[in-house]
Amino acid sequence: MAGTPLACRTLMRYIPISANIHSEMTKTITLREANQKFARCIREVEGGTEYIITRNGEPVARLIPMIGRRVLTPQQESAMARTRARMEKGWPIGAGPLDRDALHEHR
Repeated sequence: MAGTPLACRTLMRYIPISANIHSEMTKTITLREANQKFARCIREVEGGTEYIITRNGEPVARLIPMIGRRVLTPQQESAMARTRARMEKGWPIGAGPLDRDALHEHR
């Protein structure tokens, strides 16, 4: 069974690592931590985080999100709502109304 990915009912897979693949959304945890905090890991993976799982300091597997199935965490949802509200309101820059002709008349 060595080298064979293990599948579970949620369609998440353990994928053996063949190279050091790290991104800014990758976290490294031990196998023990992954077992103890599995539900939290899954929530974070749904939010786009990847996990490198190590055994005795050596990477053995990667826990990654399924393509196209990103689910935002509550903190990410809140940040997205704040960002959308800021974008709708806009930022005051003190320039008044602008149009194309006004922008180019000082050439």
